[in-house]
Amino acid sequence: MGLQIFIEKHLYKRTFFSYLLYPFSIIYATIVLIKRQIYKYLPLLSFNSKFKIISIGNITTGGAGKTPVTLYIAKQLIQRNYKIAIVLRGYKGKFEHSVKLISDFNGVYDFAKEAGDEAYLYTQKLSNIPVCVGKNRRKSIQLLESRFPEIDYIIMDDAFQHLKIKVDFSICVFNSINLWGNGFCLPAGILREPFSVLKYADSIILNGSDNQQLRQRIKNNLYFIGGYKVSNLYFKGKDLIVDNLQNSKNIIMSGIGTPKSFENTVISLKIPYVESIYLNDHFDYSMSFIEELKKKVDNERIDYIIITEKDYSKVFKINLPFVVVKIDFILDRDSEEKLLSTISKI
Repeated sequence: MGLQIFIEKHLYKRTFFSYLLYPFSIIYATIVLIKRQIYKYLPLLSFNSKFKIISIGNITTGGAGKTPVTLYIAKQLIQRNYKIAIVLRGYKGKFEHSVKLISDFNGVYDFAKEAGDEAYLYTQKLSNIPVCVGKNRRKSIQLLESRFPEIDYIIMDDAFQHLKIKVDFSICVFNSINLWGNGFCLPAGILREPFSVLKYADSIILNGSDNQQLRQRIKNNLYFIGGYKVSNLYFKGKDLIVDNLQNSKNIIMSGIGTPKSFENTVISLKIPYVESIYLNDHFDYSMSFIEELKKKVDNERIDYIIITEKDYSKVFKINLPFVVVKIDFILDRDSEEKLLSTISKI
């Protein structure tokens, strides 16, 4: 929680503290640009898969909406009868430092829940596709090549900075809420890389409302604007209608990169709430935190805790009144056809 407050206070805005850190940002930006140049002029350093590789990532830290966009692209390709697989790090999961297949074309493996919140979410939202986790993306891809030669596309989540793999189509995602913060690179801002690297992206997807500043920064990239659509709510495994929450005492809680985005989604549903709790991305729901949360629910007579699917993957065994908001990322029909048509021509 403290980290999220710090980011919003000093990295979304230019403050005295962020200016103090700015010299380190210059050093950091120089290093990442040199790395880009090394891989550009020494292409043999990058692994070239026999599969078509789609990279989905961003140039900011935190929640641009990479996971929902990855789910969207995957679903669209599946609907067009392509065989796909997903590769991701499995951040904070049990298999992050190994290479582990957690699902395949026949179903989800029993240990998938141990692979991290995002990895497990993919296995639940996408039916019977291979999902492979591990920090070493090359080994993950090689495992998929040996096991599933029929695959058409591999989607790499959070991979815009992963230069060790040759990519056939690259998508960079922005969120209109935080966009690029104060415009500084780490550690003085939220940028992982300077804006100049956008030339390496084939497509830019803005999650939220249009932004003229972003339009001015992109050159030859395909540019699309999308957003979230709530598919349904559920409580204890059953669908729940919004009207059931109107006379309840509710709190919002989310451990994602941009908690404000989830809060805005709940607000759009006109669900009343007394508090919105911002947790750090990939928040660790420790027993001590859960005990404090239970006390809060009892003492303040909270009826429902409204959370994301990503958070629910960590707390589904806990006996608390969690209402899960299921969302999907969507593009308009014309944008969808243009993007998928471009991908299919790779």
